[in-house]
Amino acid sequence: QQVIPLFLGHPDPMIRLDQSGTALYANLAAQCLFHLPDMTIEHVPRTMRHLLEMLETNVDEYEDEQSRRYEIIDIPIQIAATSMGRFTILHDVTESKIRQKRIEYHAYHDALTNIGNRRSLERDFSNRLSDKNYLALVDLDGFKQVNDTYGHEAGDYVLIEVAKRLNEHTSSSESVYRLGGDEFAILL
Repeated sequence: QQVIPLFLGHPDPMIRLDQSGTALYANLAAQCLFHLPDMTIEHVPRTMRHLLEMLETNVDEYEDEQSRRYEIIDIPIQIAATSMGRFTILHDVTESKIRQKRIEYHAYHDALTNIGNRRSLERDFSNRLSDKNYLALVDLDGFKQVNDTYGHEAGDYVLIEVAKRLNEHTSSSESVYRLGGDEFAILL
């Protein structure tokens, strides 16, 4: 009786499962997520069936139909030495995954040109399996004059255009990087 208010009011979707993995109860958040009419699970909806099938494979993440991602947290229920089932909590990690991808993207891409940066080149070069890799270094002659004559906005436009053209003329197995300033690299 003391656990029921905690269970029902928990902000994350939570399901009570028996020893065999059958879903018995759902808290309010799980009822909303799986469109359940009540706390007691009489009929397992298709979306929940998908989750229960995934739980049998010992996965630690779940993605729902709206592409929201959840970390799966299992809490075993034991009385003395007897297993009474478990609580499965679905902790929404969608926003943190999006932030993580954004941080990783910015860590490996040049902010101006959106192509790989020096860090990306180092990572990709070390990950290449082929024993024959070539690195072409490209430096723009007279670029300082463009900045001095037409301003940094024009210089930025030139850098963006060079990155775009280099990218257009490389194959899928080749990559273009901006090392800094007017220096580019192409990993072949």
